[in-house]
Amino acid sequence: MLQNVTYTGDNMPIQAPFYKSPNNPQFCKDLKTISVYCRTKPEIIKKYLEPTPFEYVTDQFVISVGDYSNGTAASFYDAGIIVPVRYKNVVGGYFLFEYEDLASSISGGRELWGYPKKAGEFSWKEDDGRIEVGVARENHEIIHISLDMCAGAASELPNLTIYPHLLLWTMPKYGGPGIQCQKLLARDTSMDFALKTKKEAAAHVTLSGYEHFPIIEPLDELCPVEIYGARYTVGDYACTEQNGWASLVDVIIPDPDF
Repeated sequence: MLQNVTYTGDNMPIQAPFYKSPNNPQFCKDLKTISVYCRTKPEIIKKYLEPTPFEYVTDQFVISVGDYSNGTAASFYDAGIIVPVRYKNVVGGYFLFEYEDLASSISGGRELWGYPKKAGEFSWKEDDGRIEVGVARENHEIIHISLDMCAGAASELPNLTIYPHLLLWTMPKYGGPGIQCQKLLARDTSMDFALKTKKEAAAHVTLSGYEHFPIIEPLDELCPVEIYGARYTVGDYACTEQNGWASLVDVIIPDPDF
């Protein structure tokens, strides 16, 4: 038993991995996702892209919240703020912020692919044609979404390119401050998603900042000046062997040890 774990284990401790190893395949039947389409000031997006290799594409972004309660590998909620970006001839979605409520899923996403996941507390309530979703850090709500499922979106929802996910897989230096190496990865599970239902809805969003060292959550800087509306979908999510892993786009910072 131990020999098999040692051979296949890809996260610590090898003899009792923290998250599913290997991570794929995994599935989630009836995944519920809320995607709210927003617009902010261009200078805010450009500010967040300055320390990255990405080029600015648009002042529009998506706030996405998913209910993975039916996951085969883990049960959790996920929330992300995603902006379309460009790297050379590749356009995809870059996560400015991301939160989940399960430690193993947070660790797996960060270590395997470079998703910027942090711990968050979630609330999701559906009642009489309304959906209320909240995301908090240390009990301070930083994202609040209200959907009126009886009303349509305020305006046409923009067609934003958020796949593939463009990820900065970054390893810190082990002998001092700084980055040991950084690789740009691409990951796209969208082609294996089986949509069952979708509906557009009116949306209201509140993004709030919170700072309590070492926690820094400056979401209020995005201050959406326009909310187009939301799309609520239900479908079967699949993270397959073929499309669930990431691929290398480029090496941004080479490892000096090699």
